[in-house]
Amino acid sequence: ALSRILNLIVNVNKLNPMRAGSHFEVPREIMLKKAVVSVKSMDNACFAWSVVAALYPAKNHVDRKSSYPHYTTVLNLTNIEFPMTLKDISKFYAMLKHTRVRFELLTDIDSPTGYILEIDLEYPQHLHDRHTDLPFCPTRDKPPGKREDKLLATLYDKQRYVIHYRNLQQCTRHGLRVTKIHRVLQFAQSPWLRDYIELNTQFRTRAKNNFDKNLYKLMNNAVFGKTMENVRNHVDVKLVTKWDG
Repeated sequence: ALSRILNLIVNVNKLNPMRAGSHFEVPREIMLKKAVVSVKSMDNACFAWSVVAALYPAKNHVDRKSSYPHYTTVLNLTNIEFPMTLKDISKFYAMLKHTRVRFELLTDIDSPTGYILEIDLEYPQHLHDRHTDLPFCPTRDKPPGKREDKLLATLYDKQRYVIHYRNLQQCTRHGLRVTKIHRVLQFAQSPWLRDYIELNTQFRTRAKNNFDKNLYKLMNNAVFGKTMENVRNHVDVKLVTKWDG
């Protein structure tokens, strides 16, 4: 079996899996060869300039720096480092606490810009009978009389619920109402893993035995699992073979 895996991985992906620390690292190494995303910024102050452009929109020549006031003259950036670090975000929010953010829920599904929101949701009473079998927006809570958290799909209103904008679009289409938006996280998005996923899918379709089919299925599933895992719950385990105490 090992020689079979080596033959498939080396010849198809030009990767030596023996360099990986475990078999689960192999799909990730292949993924990085097939899908390369290079994020680079030559301007450490680009974030500050973006804020200035939003606060003081230019009427003409929007692409010129001279069309805007210099960020040091309109923003108090004392003790804030660029590129901005996590510890400085609270300072920036404090400076802009009176600035209103407008969010458009009609964002296209395939838009290069995505959003994750923290919102309050109302589940109207007239929807309860229709949605009772599978309500929207499940939560992780303790059922009545239980100690352990479970995934609960309820018809209750939701407070400070964190949701992806695509899921929110689905909810609002089916009658749920947004009563308050607490925070919005905006990010760039693209189907950067599409080529890798489709390549394994093609090989799995052409596979002539169950071994090959399962291998290419694992290549996709392992990448999903390793990228979605909660690394904050990782623990360091040390194996002691000799006790000196």
